[in-house]
Amino acid sequence: MDLEIRHLKLVAAIAAHGTLTRAGDVLHLSQSALSHQLRDLEERVGKPLFVRGKRLMTITPAGERVLAAARSVLATLDGTTAALRSNDLAGPVPLRIATECNTCYHWLPAVLPVFRERFPNVEIRLELPASSRLLSSLADDELDLAVMTSFQRDRRLTARPLFDDELLVAVHPGHRFARKPYVAVSELRDETIVLHAAVEHSNVMRRVLLANGVYPKHTIAHVQLTEAILALVSAGVGVAVLARWVLHRYLDAGTVRGVRLTAKGFHRRWQAVVPKRLAGKDYIDEFCRLLAAHAPKASLKLRTR
Repeated sequence: MDLEIRHLKLVAAIAAHGTLTRAGDVLHLSQSALSHQLRDLEERVGKPLFVRGKRLMTITPAGERVLAAARSVLATLDGTTAALRSNDLAGPVPLRIATECNTCYHWLPAVLPVFRERFPNVEIRLELPASSRLLSSLADDELDLAVMTSFQRDRRLTARPLFDDELLVAVHPGHRFARKPYVAVSELRDETIVLHAAVEHSNVMRRVLLANGVYPKHTIAHVQLTEAILALVSAGVGVAVLARWVLHRYLDAGTVRGVRLTAKGFHRRWQAVVPKRLAGKDYIDEFCRLLAAHAPKASLKLRTR
């Protein structure tokens, strides 16, 4: 049996993203092509590498062994490629990044050590002021990578999917919403909404409320710390619209309740957006891969009630 590089990339992508569809997005292959490759690989190995679930694929012990080899071999190849292209990375190369939401920076501590080991000449720079104008900053060469949900097609830019998540309405346990199965957007009109950003820059205001013709009676804006927002919510001062994964430990502690927004839920797709001139650069690809691997998984099961 001969394992090929494509097999290693396949196992690494499925393990990181959980489904053939998402792995296919990363590898630029169709789901059927990926399924065929996985079947071929499992026939070669003589053992299943993943167990197919209703939503996610779970790696088996045999798959874990192949995954360990994949990580080692692919890391070595990445390092070798970077060394061979050292003319490209002769001096410090800036990687200027910003995100749509400050909570996304929580992913970086897990990403940076691995990234720095593989690309020591790339200097990460957090461009916090660009958060309110990500697309224009990318197009104007003021930013190299943006983590965002609001990408609109632009011939100068390209996007790479990272993961999906769901927004919930965070409320005090005694709030009138706390025992509802879901909250209609229109019901937020009479609430005090606590916002991360100023009203005019808030994605919650623009994409959740104003997009549905709702303007709340009261807002508490520019509360940049998530901990401060949830302190206000747990004190019953207002409600907030936050990602399910942001609320995880607060829901477990019972200090807030998370209620689904609309009957179908309010879902988003996070993407890494870069200028086309940088697409395909090894260090960009590796940073995006690490982001996807360490970002919250859409399937995360949390208690919302």
